[in-house]
Amino acid sequence: MSVTSDLSERELEILVLVATGASNKQIAQQLSISTNTVKVHLRNIFSKIEVSSRTEAAMYAVNAGLLPVEAGTFPPVEGSSSVIPLDGGSGQPSDGLPFQGEQGQPAARSGRRLQWTLWLAAAGLLLLLAALLVWRGLPWISTTAELAPDATAEASRWKSLPPMPTPRFGLAVAGIGSQIFAIGGDNSSAVSDVVEIYDTNNGVWSSGLHKPLPVADVNAGVIGGRIYVPGGRLETGRLTEVLEIYDPRQNTWSQGSPLPVALSAYALVTFEGKLYLFGGWDGAKVVATVYEYDPDRDVWTGKTSMKIPRRFAGAAVASGLVYLMGGESSDGKAMENNDVYQPALDDGKSTPWSAASALPEGRLGMGITSIADIIYLAGGIGNQDGDAPALIYFPDENKWLSFVTPQANLGRQPGFESIGATMYLMGGESGGVALSSFRSYQAIYTVSIPLIIK
Repeated sequence: MSVTSDLSERELEILVLVATGASNKQIAQQLSISTNTVKVHLRNIFSKIEVSSRTEAAMYAVNAGLLPVEAGTFPPVEGSSSVIPLDGGSGQPSDGLPFQGEQGQPAARSGRRLQWTLWLAAAGLLLLLAALLVWRGLPWISTTAELAPDATAEASRWKSLPPMPTPRFGLAVAGIGSQIFAIGGDNSSAVSDVVEIYDTNNGVWSSGLHKPLPVADVNAGVIGGRIYVPGGRLETGRLTEVLEIYDPRQNTWSQGSPLPVALSAYALVTFEGKLYLFGGWDGAKVVATVYEYDPDRDVWTGKTSMKIPRRFAGAAVASGLVYLMGGESSDGKAMENNDVYQPALDDGKSTPWSAASALPEGRLGMGITSIADIIYLAGGIGNQDGDAPALIYFPDENKWLSFVTPQANLGRQPGFESIGATMYLMGGESGGVALSSFRSYQAIYTVSIPLIIK
């Protein structure tokens, strides 16, 4: 069985995620698209590869070599009663077909569905009650939410992992399946071409094919199972406009259409199957430009510029919006700005930019990632001496909180990536020295509403 050329980059990306057992909701969160969009893509994928269920699609992906068998999450073996969550997170098969090992057990399936329904109903009632109490502002309720009030318990979510083989900062990081890719960066003595891969399943680092063009001060975006690394700072100090693309399945590098101008120190996100690149340094000045890259057409397009030029900012997607945070302004100050970009409104007729709640203090060169529509910032530097605190931003509440970090200097320009409910923080620079530290943080958070009886 071979992969049909009819599948687009986005469809290939969704097919791979389906093969890993991801639900529609999980796919939508990871790709920053709606669940309805996921469903539309799945219908198209099923039609093109001529399958009728997610199980068949997963097997197709494995047989076609899109991912190794062990990376997938497949139906249980005969005799097992476990079920893979295949719909939008309900835990029930979306195609309505019994899995192997469940045939002839309709009563068991009904019982499990009833348990799920009762559990979800109870959880929904509790959440509704809490929301109503907060909304009504009863005098005996404190509505201040806080994350893990016990700092010791919060700190225990951090784990030290095997350090990166090559210390680096200003590197590009990307997560695909169970693997994290650390690409390029500056190791304090030279700009690197190293590609190192950490497997979260077995906890081991391995090497990928070196990047043809060593670069630093870069970021990466994943589309269709490929990693896109545009521009960057070269060993000579000059900048490049080259776009290099890494295919982990083939362990090969290729080039795409170059950036309109050479840039480094930009912010980058993937949104709806496209790359969006914000600001950066063009070798002479800090810029406010915004570029969109369409991998299907291999074309860069200029979009509506930011209001303020910035470099070393952070960008993340949450709640269907792009958030651009912090950065260094043209006068060298760490910025507090938190701006919202809506690609759908960038049509020449509407205003795609708006402002959200500013950072508690200026920040640049931080690591940034998002999980479940919540944005996390760690590392970086501010306008004051000392370590900048790690922060969490809740877009729906437009609110900032701090969270505990390990008792170690996180430095500037670390790599920060999330896989599932876990974040991975690696590298960085402190005191002119590149760091090799590597840590994980379990980002399952607890929101409490303390009751204060008066």
